Amino acid sequence: MMRSKELVDDIEIALWNTIGAFLDGSGWTTALCDVGIARAETVDSFLKACHLMRTRHGHQVTLLALSNHQFDAWQATFEAWRKRLASTSPTFKYWDIIYQFEILMCIFIRAQRTGNFNLYLDALEALVPWFFALDHINYARWIPVHIRDMKFLPDSIQDEFQRFWAVQKTSNVFSSIPIDQAHEQNNHLVKQQILELISINVVEYRTMNRSLVDRNLTSVLCTGVKEPSGFFLENSR
Repeated sequence: MMRSKELVDDIEIALWNTIGAFLDGSGWTTALCDVGIARAETVDSFLKACHLMRTRHGHQVTLLALSNHQFDAWQATFEAWRKRLASTSPTFKYWDIIYQFEILMCIFIRAQRTGNFNLYLDALEALVPWFFALDHINYARWIPVHIRDMKFLPDSIQDEFQRFWAVQKTSNVFSSIPIDQAHEQNNHLVKQQILELISINVVEYRTMNRSLVDRNLTSVLCTGVKEPSGFFLENSR
């Protein structure tokens, strides 16, 4: 079974990275920059999902904008109208694909935040073809294996795993995260605390050494003043 630690934030980052390759050169980053979502260099990083939260926000704004534009323009039955335009307009077809992908990503994130195991598998299964389409070989190879493993868990752990695969960070309903993501965040916090302690100890050590040096230097200077023939005289020879 593939380690879940490799499939928590990594899956979401890989999926945003995948759609970033599809969006590259489309003018998406320019549009986000023009409306003030972020600066140019920050928006460009969305294509590679360099910062997960910012990238997610950029796509959520895009999804909302695309949804508003479609509902503003639709005629008759929405689905029939959408399919008709997608079949006649390559531009509409392109952005409709982005729209559908971002909806699936929001469902994927919702599954994690609410701890809905079945929804997590359904969303991930719907997103797998993107890894194949854009040549993300490792994820294309291992995500289907991960899905199969999750669907055929041993009976002895299946119920418990499906209940506790995600943990709640707060008492709020929409605050669950996968357990390995919680471990990563906790490890990051512990590392920060250790670094802070090391920094404090280094500062205290340097302060103590400086104090000892100052005290010794003061003592030597005082001795030299009292005994001119001693320290200064010997060093002047």
